[in-house]
Amino acid sequence: MTASQERIRATAGRARRLAGRGRRFAGRVRRGLVRRARKQAARVHLPAFLEGSTGGIGNALLRKKRRELAAKRTFGAHDLARLEQLLRSADEVVPIAEAYARRDDWPERFATVRHDMDRDLENAVRFAEWEAEHGIRSTYYVLHRDWYWGGPRASKPSALVVQALRRIAALGHEIGLHNNAVALALETGLDPFDILENDLAALRRHGFTITGSVAHGEPICHQVGFINNEIFAECIRPETHRPDRTLTWTDPAGASRSLQLRQRPMADFGLEYEANFIGHTRYLSDTGGRWIRPFAEIDDVFDREGGFLQLLIHPVWWAFSGETVTPRPTIVPAAAPSAATVGDPSAPPFRIVVRGDCCSRRAIDMNRDLFGGNPQMVRDEKARTDFFLDHLSVGSPTRDDVVRLMDVDRMGTSLRHYALGQVERTTLEADSAQLLVFDNYADMNFAAWQHRDHGWKLWVHPAFIRDREAFEREFVDIRQLTFDESLADHVRLIEEYRRRYGDVAVLYLHQPVAYYRKLEPRIDFRAIGPELEKALPNVYAGDLHDADLEPDDMGSCGPGQTLHFTGPTYRKMISVALEKGLGEWLTPSKSAILS
Repeated sequence: MTASQERIRATAGRARRLAGRGRRFAGRVRRGLVRRARKQAARVHLPAFLEGSTGGIGNALLRKKRRELAAKRTFGAHDLARLEQLLRSADEVVPIAEAYARRDDWPERFATVRHDMDRDLENAVRFAEWEAEHGIRSTYYVLHRDWYWGGPRASKPSALVVQALRRIAALGHEIGLHNNAVALALETGLDPFDILENDLAALRRHGFTITGSVAHGEPICHQVGFINNEIFAECIRPETHRPDRTLTWTDPAGASRSLQLRQRPMADFGLEYEANFIGHTRYLSDTGGRWIRPFAEIDDVFDREGGFLQLLIHPVWWAFSGETVTPRPTIVPAAAPSAATVGDPSAPPFRIVVRGDCCSRRAIDMNRDLFGGNPQMVRDEKARTDFFLDHLSVGSPTRDDVVRLMDVDRMGTSLRHYALGQVERTTLEADSAQLLVFDNYADMNFAAWQHRDHGWKLWVHPAFIRDREAFEREFVDIRQLTFDESLADHVRLIEEYRRRYGDVAVLYLHQPVAYYRKLEPRIDFRAIGPELEKALPNVYAGDLHDADLEPDDMGSCGPGQTLHFTGPTYRKMISVALEKGLGEWLTPSKSAILS
């Protein structure tokens, strides 16, 4: 090859390399532009017609609301069964309009059920279907101009809400209006009478017969100090508030708006009644996700004395289709301040086998009166459920094994106690038991190592292992239990305890993790109790809505963190189980919470 040809070849090679670099650079630019465009598109709220909608409500909003509302369930299958039993004891159960028409002539036990639909349209439909299956007719008050209606300025109900209301009405239920007119007027600047007239007319145009309403309690009502039904002449309360007072509200943006209250008769709007004024003599509500008084109390009084009972049930709190339930129970305090923690040492011993940790121990110790005043615990702590099952087949490690593997002398007092205590199996050796108590802390928390030859397991703190290399030759890392493994192990262990101690009841407590970030990824273990209730008889899960937790010993698990809670918190958890039927197993040491 001549020198000229070599120069040409070299030049062509440089050209190809430059072209390749150019293509790669262009590709990087193109990919960068696509990424930026996607990020910008994600920030843009697309109109409903672009993002897709259902019944006129954007699918993104619908999905968001479904997630939010599903997390609010505080009543479950057991509560539905109790509700049905209460209503079955009535001579008649009718919608509010019928009850109002018969307010001066009702049978001995007369009941009416009202549902303030509030934010949860779809669960209202589920509740209406459940009632129809059980022969119950009730009243559903739709919250006009809520998100599923189309928003505060939507003058027409969405197709979504119309379809839902048609389904409810077709099942034999009454449709009413959940009156939010005054709050909407303050929010939008519109006239409350115009809002009411427009929205009632819109519903009636779709074929719904609306003769009644009930006031909605929007947060703005409590902030400003009014009730939405104060626009009706029949509902004023001159002894507490001037009917013609001026209301002033400042919105989150700082804008202020005023409204002078005025009244008109309900008949002007084609309405015959307001549900708070129908002449009932007894009342029970699930406001806030808990009964406002003990359910057993109203059940007993209604059964013995009868009366005209109005039940207010908000669909948002009730679980259908296997949703997770986090109860918010009604609780009655101990008879005396010392009764819970001191109990009654002279009372007959109440023997409890406890396979749990601080949640179980503190729940019993801080509420001794709920267990006859003198609970006697046999307990094992800081050991996973599978450790006990292993003990039945391959045995367990000894304290000497723990000392050989970990430098316990360098540990703090509590950690040393926990590390050595994980080998105890006293709950499998008790003389007898009147109750089994479990919690899910150990199965949520501990990763385990299994001995390669013996097959038993233990947990270790990595900072105190004496010889890491030798340890790993002797043990295999099997990590944490999965939910399914833990559930299956719990079933087997409960059956083993019952083989030893008879068919005793189980109180299963969920260890709250709202103040312990380490275990937040394991929150699915919250469902162990409810799943055990399905799998085995006479298991009563005690869980609690995070809003009802009162933390104690804050900082004991790190800055701002704790696994400990106050006595009243555990009392609420236990009361959930008592209301499900655990109390029947504590007699004659009957719970102070049971009526």
